[in-house]
Amino acid sequence: MSTARAMIQVCNLTKSYDGVHALSDVNLDLHAAEIHALCGENGAGKSTLIKILSGIIKPDSGRIMIHGTDLNTGSVHASEAAGIAVMHQESTAFPHLNAVENLFVGREITHGRGLFLNHAAMKSQTEKLLLQL
Repeated sequence: MSTARAMIQVCNLTKSYDGVHALSDVNLDLHAAEIHALCGENGAGKSTLIKILSGIIKPDSGRIMIHGTDLNTGSVHASEAAGIAVMHQESTAFPHLNAVENLFVGREITHGRGLFLNHAAMKSQTEKLLLQL
């Protein structure tokens, strides 16, 4: 593991639902060029952690830092601005779209101010993102 500051730091993250602890004091450091997998049984908190990172839900306590700066948890816009995006496992949401189009749902790139998608620009940005992994 690198001694450099983590790109994403999760510190003492806690989330409960009606008294059931989904996450309890979770700590995690993610560095550039690392690949991680979240594994666990149903109800282990995997989806809860991803939803907190992506701003869909707010933790009860704890903090997330991106490059050493606190992330406004509970804000999808703040997570996206920090470079966090999630491709959800439910494949039935937009089955008629390809993988690139699904990545840009809600933040489509169009030609100028027009209504037509700029597929070349979306593909180019996707390729740049994949090179960072």
